Amino acid sequence: LASPMTEGFVQTQGNVINAAAEQGVSYLVKLSSRMADENSDLFIGRAHGEVEALMKASSIQGILLRPEGFMQNWLGETAQTVKQERRIYDGVGNGKRAYIDLRDIAEVAFTLLTQPEGHACHAYELTGDAAVDYHQVASAIGRAIGEDVAYVPLTLEEAGQRLAGRGLPPAMVQTFIS
Repeated sequence: LASPMTEGFVQTQGNVINAAAEQGVSYLVKLSSRMADENSDLFIGRAHGEVEALMKASSIQGILLRPEGFMQNWLGETAQTVKQERRIYDGVGNGKRAYIDLRDIAEVAFTLLTQPEGHACHAYELTGDAAVDYHQVASAIGRAIGEDVAYVPLTLEEAGQRLAGRGLPPAMVQTFIS
């Protein structure tokens, strides 16, 4: 169960859970978030937490995948600024994350869907094999393209302005800069 983070996220995923339960589906693998918490003040964490609660209340035995962060998120603005300016901008300072490739998440989901026994009602935190900061990401990209790439740390306010400028709704911006 995966869908875009939109205003109607909880209802959309809740509708899928209800329809699956009505059809007698036994297992459902949900792509969730490591910050899932139905009491969170942050939109993404709260929305995933609410959906997880709906799944637990249903007759479906849920299996939760909680990735640290998606490598493919670098394909948007990050890839664009690297192409145009040889720079990466973000407000995470020197923070590190163990990003994971969506293909690895898909492989885990496939295995769990085809061999669900023993995994029902479990949550799995998924990470890449190493936590990296944006200085390391910039260096790796620079080596790959044969040019220097720099990480430019932003203040949280600057990062929020960039996200809002890309059209992200305020609730999503708040989640990303918190």
